[in-house]
Amino acid sequence: EGNTKSAWDTYIGRVLALERDEDGQVPTVGQFTAHDPQTYTKNIDLYARIMATQLGLPPHYLGYTTDNPASADAIRSSEAQ
Repeated sequence: EGNTKSAWDTYIGRVLALERDEDGQVPTVGQFTAHDPQTYTKNIDLYARIMATQLGLPPHYLGYTTDNPASADAIRSSEAQ
């Protein structure tokens, strides 16, 4: 159009990039609620334990950890098997 705009109008114009629809209405913008990733991480831990059991590997090889970490002696004895 050839009109100069202030820096603020330029910045806001890039942020607010919603166009009006055919009826001239601005679309409604919302927010999704966050999903708890614990169900996903529990499945990953389960598969890591199953795989470690099937392959005869210590669980810490696959990154599986517990709330009470094993001692150095317990880790060495599990690796020696």
